[in-house]
Amino acid sequence: MPRFAFALPFLPHMETTWRSMAAEIPVRRSSEHRAHLLDRGIFKERWWMQTGAGSPPLTLTLWDCDDLSKAVLPTGEGLTTHERWIATEILEGVHGVNTTPYVLPECELLSGTTTQATATAGTQTMFALPVPPEGMAAVRALIARIEHGDLVEAHRRFLADASIREEWIWLQAPQRGCPPLLLVHWIGDDLDDAWQRLTYVGSDPYARVLHEALFTRLIGISPEKVAGWEIEQLLAMHVRRSDAHSQSRRRLGTRLFGALTNGEWAVVRRLLSPDVTLVAADGTRQNGPDEVLAALTALADRTGGDLDVDDLLIGERHVIGLLRDGADAVLPVMILAPEAAITEVRVLPNQPG
Repeated sequence: MPRFAFALPFLPHMETTWRSMAAEIPVRRSSEHRAHLLDRGIFKERWWMQTGAGSPPLTLTLWDCDDLSKAVLPTGEGLTTHERWIATEILEGVHGVNTTPYVLPECELLSGTTTQATATAGTQTMFALPVPPEGMAAVRALIARIEHGDLVEAHRRFLADASIREEWIWLQAPQRGCPPLLLVHWIGDDLDDAWQRLTYVGSDPYARVLHEALFTRLIGISPEKVAGWEIEQLLAMHVRRSDAHSQSRRRLGTRLFGALTNGEWAVVRRLLSPDVTLVAADGTRQNGPDEVLAALTALADRTGGDLDVDDLLIGERHVIGLLRDGADAVLPVMILAPEAAITEVRVLPNQPG
């Protein structure tokens, strides 16, 4: 499974606000955020806050996903209510990011090392080291020595002695207001001990090389100082892989009917399969996403735009949404969704309130 990491600087004096917003997600926004992750093929997401470093305060993000081309931040058109909250409150409000348009920072995976018994590891962390632009080639050369050069065996011994089960290293290109960054993710049993082994070199050849080649020559920051940076985990969320291949019909129905009643037509459009069909109450048919979307828009207009979801009835392959209009009449709408997208919409005859 591809693993991807990136760092975003956040605005000064936003630590408390950012911490509070991140804490809100697993408590009040869990279902919406899980749906957001599944839509992008992300199965594990972690956020850390790094402060007290020589670089700007940073949010460090780690994703485990199946398709990196789908794993993007929510920007642009067709966003759900939760995704708009992420875009406006988190990306723009906390990080000062202009989300129209926006692309993820360019990050190059330099190294990924996994030892045995990763599942037994108790802790993990991530940190970012600022790299001068002219030192990026030297960083790549150093990591190459660790991966398949003269430091392979010393690196292996260091990970074993420090009980580090996994180590992943990325090099992030410079972005506005932020220098190039070396991103390091560790999973291990005692990460404080790992830092001590880097701090007190002794006879460890790997730690000695890192001291001289990386910390002293390239970034000019001692491991002792890095060990004193504040790195706080803000969020850890996992979703089931099986949910990505067969979206919950209840969740799909909730998203469709919620978007339909709120006039969020771009969201409705995203939920329709390319070969979707709408069958009206009089038997007429509309084929394709554009025609179906136009028919649903006209349906909402005919009811005066005053629709509400009265109830959802969940079947094996379908969901019926009981929509109530301003005149208190019930309009049943059935959707068929054998997979992760809606293939058929049936507008059933109105029922009295």
